[in-house]
Order: sequence, then C-alpha cells, then structure tokens
Amino acid sequence: MSQVQKLEGSHFASKIRVNHLLFRISRKLFDSFILNSIVRVVQNSPLSVVQSLQLEQPLPVPKTARGRRSKRLELALGAEAAERSCIAEPSSGGDSGSRLELTFLGTSSAKPTLTRNVTGVAVTRGDSLWLFDCGEGSRKQIMRCPHLDIRKLDKIFITHLHGDHVFGLAGMLAYASAAMGGRRGRKKTVAIYGPPGVRAMVRVALNAVPQTFNVRVAIHEMLTPDLHKTHIEVDESPHDTEVDARDMLCDASFTWTVFKDSSVEVKAAPLRHKVRCIGYVIAEKRGPVITGPKVVILGDTCDSRAIADAGLDADVLIHEATFDNAQEDKAVQYGHSSAGMAGSFARRLQAKRLILTHFSSRFESNGSYTSQGAGMDDRAAVQQLVREAQRAFGSANVIAAKDLLRIPVSSHPR
Repeated sequence: MSQVQKLEGSHFASKIRVNHLLFRISRKLFDSFILNSIVRVVQNSPLSVVQSLQLEQPLPVPKTARGRRSKRLELALGAEAAERSCIAEPSSGGDSGSRLELTFLGTSSAKPTLTRNVTGVAVTRGDSLWLFDCGEGSRKQIMRCPHLDIRKLDKIFITHLHGDHVFGLAGMLAYASAAMGGRRGRKKTVAIYGPPGVRAMVRVALNAVPQTFNVRVAIHEMLTPDLHKTHIEVDESPHDTEVDARDMLCDASFTWTVFKDSSVEVKAAPLRHKVRCIGYVIAEKRGPVITGPKVVILGDTCDSRAIADAGLDADVLIHEATFDNAQEDKAVQYGHSSAGMAGSFARRLQAKRLILTHFSSRFESNGSYTSQGAGMDDRAAVQQLVREAQRAFGSANVIAAKDLLRIPVSSHPR
C-alpha cells in the first residue's frame, strides 16, 4: 500500500471517530434537554397534568442510554407520586369487628390547588361504598385508591349545591355505569340524597347526554316545612334511569332519618350556610356492650347547632376550616367557619377526634396567606389552623386532612 493510501485511510478513520464523538455529545445534549423540559412541565403544570402523574405507585423513571436513572426526573415524578399515595392513619377505636373507613377525595374549598382537589369524602363499610359530596375530579381520586371499588357504590350524600361539592356527580354516575357495564339482569340502584334542587341537577345532566347507563338512580330530596309544598320543581322529565324518588320531610326537631337498617342509621340536619346545606351523622349499632362508630360529616357551615344532638359523642367530626381565627367575622359573613369555631363545635359534641378540611385556596403552597403575611406555605398555614382548633377543642386530637388520607374508625366498648 502506498504512503498516500495509508494517509487517506488514517484520515477516514479519524473522521469516523470524530463523527461518532459528535453524535454522542449531541445525544447527551438532547437527553438533557428532554429531561429538563419534562421537569419544567411537571413543576409548572396545571392541576389536570399534575394529577395525571400522581398515581398510587411512583411512576417508573426512564433510564438513559447506559441504564442510569435521572435523579432530577425521579424527584419531579416519583417523589410527588409517592407522596400522594393513599396513606392510612391509626384507627379511632378499639374493636376491629365493626369498622368504617374514611378516605378524603378532596380537601380544598371553592377551587382545586396543585395539592388538593375539591370536596369529597368516601366511606367504606363492608361491601358498600358511600360518597359524601362529589366535587369535580372525585372519580379520578377514587381511581388512585385501590381499596375503593366503584362497583360497590350504592349511596351518595350531598350537603349542598355549590359547584365544588357537586360538579363531579354526573361523571361519577357515568364512571359507576361503565364499571358495571358487564353485568346482566337487574341493574344496581345508586341512591342520592340531598337538598332541594339535587334532583333537577342530576336530571338535567343525564338528559343532556345521549348515553346508556348501567345503573339506576333514586334521587331523594330532604325538605323542611317551609319547602314542603313549594320545593323546587323542574320541567325536565325524569331520566329513564330513575326509580323510587322520594321527598323526605324533617321531623319536629328538624332532623331527617335518611337511611336505616339493622346495623346502621344515617341522620341529617340543616346547617347554616349561604344556600341550603345539610350535615350527616353515620351511627352503627352494635349492642349493649359494644357501640359502633359514629361519624359526623358536615358541609359548609357557620352554625351547626341543629345537628348537635344527633352528633353527640361522635368518634370523628369532619368540619370545615375555611378561615383562621383572625377572619372569623368574614367566615360567618360567607357562611363558613374558622378553625376555632370547628374546635368549639367538637367540644360541644364531646367528639373524640376532629378532622379539619375544606381549606381555602389562599393556602397555596407557593403563595401567602392574607391574614398572616407572606412566607407561609400550605403546610405551615394549615398547621396553624390545627393549633387554633386544638385550643378551642381543649384537646390535641385534631388533624388536618389531606387528599387520599385514610382514617379507619372502629367500634369500641360503651
């Protein structure tokens, strides 16, 4: 081989090595750009994007060409997903023979935040799933909780007709219908209880959608004497899924017995809010020696005295805390409660445990809380509410709910 041919061959090999090196450099730069872009999207995404990443298990994190995980991507996706897993608190009670379990589907008021969905509480009891309020996004929250089976849904209790408590209702019925789509024979009935107007809302939503539903709905409205003959009517005809709709008039003490069987009773009473609002009491019956758990679930309220007798000696009181004590006057003006008001009512009920929820969106984790100055993130501000409620309650047994938190409530000796 001539000297010229050797030089040309060496030049050609060097060119290949340089091209290969340039390719590797560009590949690393591209990978870095993609990862940084994903991190930026996750960190700045609206709720719909972030929620789609917040599953029960941490998402699998992509590996680089050499199989190494990106630490930045793992922090952006995996840690946040793990934090939002369904976490169970210790049981309230002793005997595990009879137990309710509460799962908070949403703990924000008015609008969702990046860490809190709007209002909803799921109650599991044996083979039944009950929902108390159903804000937008509630069905996605149920999908994140493996212990919640939508096929077991048989009752939905609505406190009032503000959007953050009901805008997920039609979607929830569609979700239940799809889950039960393979069943043959008699369709399952989902009972819906709520204030006047809930029947109209459900009818309008279902009649507007040309969809076949694989569940039946029984929509019961709870009336007070002033609405007994003049309650809200609608021109819409009943949807073909409807069965057994009833108007339920309260008794002389303004209390409803909403549902009752051999082992459990659900009562309700009106609450003071800007619109007609209802609170609920779940009380299991266990016998002369063992008493079943009693759980009080309130809607938005600035005065809950009407439910005090039914809720006495509650194992758990779930109470809104939309405002701090410094804004108690404003809370009452808008039909809401401060943390101190929640604590005082827990003391009146002689409740064993108080769980605060329905936190204002002013508690954004990247913002400030108006009455307390700048620099307080969501956790610090909410913990302040817990301390205010503890002082009014006279007990340290107060916690702040967070989304997907699970609370078992067991029966106990009398």
